[in-house]
Amino acid sequence: MLTPSDKFEIHAPKKYLEYTETPAYRAFRDRENQSSGASNFAVLKSLEGADQSIAAVEAYYAGMRSVPKFMFPADAAPPAQARIPLTKAGYVLCRRPAVRMHLEARPSPLLAAHKCPVVMAGGPLAMPAASLLQEYGEGQDFALKLIDRQLAKGARAFVALNRAEVPVSICVGLGYADAFCIQVLYTAQTQRRQGYGAAVLLAALAWAKAPEQAYGEIFLDCGADEEDAPARRLFEKAGFAGAQAPMYGAFQSLVPPGWQQCTGEEF
Repeated sequence: MLTPSDKFEIHAPKKYLEYTETPAYRAFRDRENQSSGASNFAVLKSLEGADQSIAAVEAYYAGMRSVPKFMFPADAAPPAQARIPLTKAGYVLCRRPAVRMHLEARPSPLLAAHKCPVVMAGGPLAMPAASLLQEYGEGQDFALKLIDRQLAKGARAFVALNRAEVPVSICVGLGYADAFCIQVLYTAQTQRRQGYGAAVLLAALAWAKAPEQAYGEIFLDCGADEEDAPARRLFEKAGFAGAQAPMYGAFQSLVPPGWQQCTGEEF
């Protein structure tokens, strides 16, 4: 059974990405942002005619730099079963540890937020705030391009400023139906452990919880590796609680960092 956030998440990219969909599959693409893995992906919804669906998805991406890949949200065909036709077509099924977290409580008194100005943006980000997302993308602009598209369709960005009024932390959230998802929380590497991340997160939550927004659920997905532990602790102090919810993907060539090839024993 799908949770409300699962159902909304399935259709959210249709707000800001080009897509094609049939009863058997759907595929998203962004011709202007082909380096973004979150902008270019397909979902195999049914195993009936899977070979034809995979071929149609590959044709949809023909001529693009993006290598076709399949992701597995809640309405996708089960990974264990989809693995057979995907492997036949040259894909490798992989798994990435993740934690799905929902806002369930008030922030802890232990959450130390910097008392800095936080500004909200509802449109394309200008420099120097945009530079935070470029740093988040390790110098590339794929994250900025994607989030600018999301902002144009109703997402909100919350940016913390230091004493010199320089943006040092950003939180981006996207709402759809009655759920609000924290998409990005990032603080400049030189400004961490000073409470800026907590400041923008609390600002985003205050905005999302306002009665006029009418969001009944606030959630996010967080990495489950040790390097993600500081972020998870921050979210827990902000009132989030979660459980393991591994992500699955099928890739045609190089496996992205953080993903591990599945073995038959996992299913």
